[in-house]
Amino acid sequence: MNDCEQSSRFLAHVCTDASGLLLPHGLPQHLRGVAELAAARARPYGADWARLAGLWHDLGKYAPQFQSMIRREATVQ
Repeated sequence: MNDCEQSSRFLAHVCTDASGLLLPHGLPQHLRGVAELAAARARPYGADWARLAGLWHDLGKYAPQFQSMIRREATVQ
């Protein structure tokens, strides 16, 4: 399954599939996915810190201003 097929009240970004359909990617799913990927890649150096960085890297996207902008720009309501 494409990550962008998961939706949420809060959006991280919006992808477009091959047919042009907009697919929202939920922010909670995005943050968890990045956290696990970062932890896996940083295992030799300290997976816990990398996991935290992955969880926190886009927290600003929870701001109402960002959520309004991403919905407006991607025409996802």
